[in-house]
Amino acid sequence: MNNSYESKHISKLRKKYLIEPKFQLMLVLINLLTLLLAAAIFITAFYLAFENLRTMGIASGLPQGDTYFSFIDMQFSLLMKKILFGVGLALLVGCVLTLYLSHKMIGPLLRLRKFFTQIKESGEVTPLCFRKNDYLSDLPAIINQALEVIRKNKK
Repeated sequence: MNNSYESKHISKLRKKYLIEPKFQLMLVLINLLTLLLAAAIFITAFYLAFENLRTMGIASGLPQGDTYFSFIDMQFSLLMKKILFGVGLALLVGCVLTLYLSHKMIGPLLRLRKFFTQIKESGEVTPLCFRKNDYLSDLPAIINQALEVIRKNKK
């Protein structure tokens, strides 16, 4: 393999996704708490439904060791395992997607900060551009046009 290709590929793999850790981790935390709240609501609802089935069995006079109660317990256990697996998977995917999307949002904002800091420090205005697949892709053109109008009006 070409050495240049390898170094480009490795640098892509090492891309830093926590650009603004405080903000991005807050988004991840909010996402996780929302998913956990939804999971808790569903688990509680299923628990209450199975408890209702258990109560109905007792009310109908079934003895405590009846196969009905074993069946209810087995079904509840299987359901909880599947729900917990799904919640775990949703938490993992939610974290990864939140980091990825926040990276796509924060990257342009940091580029914007750097752009205006450079203008403030040097007085030079160079065209603003973002990475190819970043969000807020319409901002560079708007800002570049606005700065051009300001430059023309100054003359």
